[in-house]
Amino acid sequence: MSRIFLDTAPIVYLLDPNPQWRPLVAKLFSSYPPETELISSVLTLMECAVKPRRDGDARILARLEEFWRSGLAWHVPIDEEIARRATLLRARYEFLRAIDALQLACALSAGCTSFVTNDKKLKQVSELPILCLLDLAGAL
Repeated sequence: MSRIFLDTAPIVYLLDPNPQWRPLVAKLFSSYPPETELISSVLTLMECAVKPRRDGDARILARLEEFWRSGLAWHVPIDEEIARRATLLRARYEFLRAIDALQLACALSAGCTSFVTNDKKLKQVSELPILCLLDLAGAL
């Protein structure tokens, strides 16, 4: 069984009817075997909710809540172990923002086999395979 960590962008693209990204992300999700666990953290929930909350977009907020409750196998809690692991990542990779380091630390702590994002700079992280949607576009 594989565990795939979903960064914020793939979930935003799935929930928002973005004609460029939504079909790709939907295809990506459907390509995983049924036993694949899709994992994220509460940081993803926060990041996904900011723009629709700011815009007053109740439709996207409702889709996010529905997805959050039923779409993910489980959510990684952020605790001291995650914070320490994120600190090590930020010390090693100076370009990492705190939120990215926390997301990566969550993925590593959960034993994820890959990390799906659309942030190409994260591909510099060598602790786990980083799958960038831009790269996956040609492969699917």
